[in-house]
Order: sequence, then C-alpha cells, then structure tokens
Amino acid sequence: MRILVDYNALEQAALVEVAKHTAELEAAALYNTEKVIAAFRNNMVSDYYLKPTTGYGYSDVGRDTLDLIYAELFKTEAALVRSQFVSGTHALAVALLGNLRAGDELIAVTGAPYDTMQTIIGSPVKTPGSLVDLGVTYKELPMTGDHVDLEAVKNAVTSKTTMIHIQRSCGYSSERKTIDVAEIGRICSAAKEANP
Repeated sequence: MRILVDYNALEQAALVEVAKHTAELEAAALYNTEKVIAAFRNNMVSDYYLKPTTGYGYSDVGRDTLDLIYAELFKTEAALVRSQFVSGTHALAVALLGNLRAGDELIAVTGAPYDTMQTIIGSPVKTPGSLVDLGVTYKELPMTGDHVDLEAVKNAVTSKTTMIHIQRSCGYSSERKTIDVAEIGRICSAAKEANP
C-alpha cells in the first residue's frame, strides 16, 4: 500500500503552528530591545564610551555607565558588570564580602547553599577569610518541601540581619524545585516586614 503525503500542506500547517510561538518571542524581543535602547539613551551613551582604556579601571566612564545601564534594566540600586568574574560563586563572594561586616548577620533562607558558597560563608567548615571568620553571624533555615517557610523567615530576621541568602536553583538537590520569582518576592517581603 502506498501512502501519498501532501508535503506542501504539511509545511503550511507546521508554519502556522510555529507562527503562534514566534509572535510571542518577537514581541518579547522587541520589548526588551526598546528597554535596552531607552537605557542607553537615558545614560547618554555615545561612541566616546567605547574608547580604549588603560585596563586599570581608573576614570573609565564607559565601564561606570555600563553599570548604570544594567542597574536601570534590572531595576536595582546599583550594578557591577565585569568580565573578570570567573564564576557565579566568584560574583556572589564579591557581593557578600563587599556588603557584610563584622557584627552583621546573614541568613540562608533556602537551607544549605552550594558547597562552594559554604566555603565563602565559612559554615559548616571554618575557612580562613570566610564571612564567619571575619565576624559575620550566619544562620540557616531549612525549607519546607519546595517552599521557604515565611513565618520562620519573619521569626529569624532580627535587627542585626543585614542580608538574606536565597538560592533560587535547586543545585545538586533532587529534594526541591527551583524557586520562582514570585516566591522570591514573597521571601523578600517577609524579611523586610521583620526588618525594613
């Protein structure tokens, strides 16, 4: 038995199905492109910012402006954009060590962080030069299944709490799912409610 296939009709049906999804992607791409162009315009970027520098970062207005653009795009107080960050752990270590001081408190609200972060924090293994070694108090809250216990966060946060650590990724754990952005918002609200 021979089956005849109308490849033109099959191709047209596939293109119609793909078009449903490409329209969404193109709309998102256009929105994000407009957002980036607006950030460049708001920060008055010109070819001057692309000139060569000494590499030492002194008076590098291009680099400083790139930080401002990222802060605007991600709606943050500030940003630090550097090609010299060699890993996610490196970037997080810079953020933690740059913001926490002796007497401050850090609370990991998503249980034990990655093993590489444990070295930076200095818990459970004491590490020279870690946050704990430098006098930062560290607490860790276990998760309840796939979710952060918001009441436990509110109860754990004190006037000494300077920062909370939220590990969005499930990491090496098969015990929980990745935390979505909406839950991160709820965690931050709970922590801010306890200590604005």
